[in-house]
Amino acid sequence: ALPIYQAAEHFRNPPRRIRRWLRRFQTFQEENLESLSEGKYLGAEAEEKLAEWVLTQREQQQPVTEETLFQKATKIGRSLEGGFKISYEWAVRFMLRHNLSTHSKVAVAHPLPKDTEENAQSFIKSVQIGRA
Repeated sequence: ALPIYQAAEHFRNPPRRIRRWLRRFQTFQEENLESLSEGKYLGAEAEEKLAEWVLTQREQQQPVTEETLFQKATKIGRSLEGGFKISYEWAVRFMLRHNLSTHSKVAVAHPLPKDTEENAQSFIKSVQIGRA
């Protein structure tokens, strides 16, 4: 449990979210077992390509979820002879190596509650009525 709390502190997210990410990743691994079989980690050039993709997604204000990161890494890794080995530890190290875990930009998409837009519109109307 200690690594979960360390990850929570590092990524400035609650431990329950880290656990949810781990469960999602485990599900992803189980669903993609064949493509995740023993192989190599991405080389420096491939990692640079993946890091550029993450930054491009952010520039375009597109969310980068755990799933999309793993899918893109797997796609890039398929070109490696012998396959590509992906793990949660690799993903964390990748994010750290490329300074993608800072909170200045959101690294992982979190959907807003369904009623957020409605609540925002209601609040704006109430403020406008209060000014009239």
